[in-house]
Amino acid sequence: MRFSKYGLVALFFLTPFNGVSAAELVVLSSIGVQEAMQDLANKYEESSHHKVKLVFGTASALQRRISSGENFDLAILTPATLHVLTEQGKIVVGTETNIARSGMGLAIRAGAPRKPIRNTAELTSALLSARSIAYTRQGASGEQFLKLLDRLRITDQVVPRLVDATPVGGKAGELVASGKAELAVQLINEVQSVKGIELLGPFPPEVQHYTVFAAAISRTAQDALAAKGLLYYLSSPEAKSAFKAHGQEPIPEK
Repeated sequence: MRFSKYGLVALFFLTPFNGVSAAELVVLSSIGVQEAMQDLANKYEESSHHKVKLVFGTASALQRRISSGENFDLAILTPATLHVLTEQGKIVVGTETNIARSGMGLAIRAGAPRKPIRNTAELTSALLSARSIAYTRQGASGEQFLKLLDRLRITDQVVPRLVDATPVGGKAGELVASGKAELAVQLINEVQSVKGIELLGPFPPEVQHYTVFAAAISRTAQDALAAKGLLYYLSSPEAKSAFKAHGQEPIPEK
């Protein structure tokens, strides 16, 4: 595998040398980057000879686990969640690094009738006409969806028909695939990872919300240098290409 200058920095920190043994890095990661991280972890293990143990969950669930004292080396969560954990002394100050972002969309069962959601009026119509809508209440997308319902002033009409996907791991699309919901509110990149569903469309630009995912190092990391190397790698051009291949976007340059 070829590495850019970022990849070479990562290898400098992570490749075992001078008799130093390989590390096992425990990464607590939001399900919002699950597909890309599984790909990247495999490639990184091949390149560095270190091991990457991925543990996935919703941002809020992982926050509770970290706050309760669970050991880890790197966390991939939303910036807001990492900020709370930094204030709790769980994250090394200054290590938070934005690595990718995902927009929100609606998913339907494959082959189901389609209706346009090109603007706010069409999106509102689709939400009001759906018999059931799956979402992840404890996930970043679910929190934003509830705020959107308030903004559209349709909370009272829609909430009774919401189906929370949190108990099944936050995969709202799987409830649509199994026929337990008509629509799913999902991060766009997550839709392509669920068999039996398809993207009805992204939220219209005027109400679109991007969930940013950031990585940061644990204050109790077993191998701080190894964790730092993996953090560098997740910001590399190779990693950005992997996130893009899995339906996510790079963080816009400031």
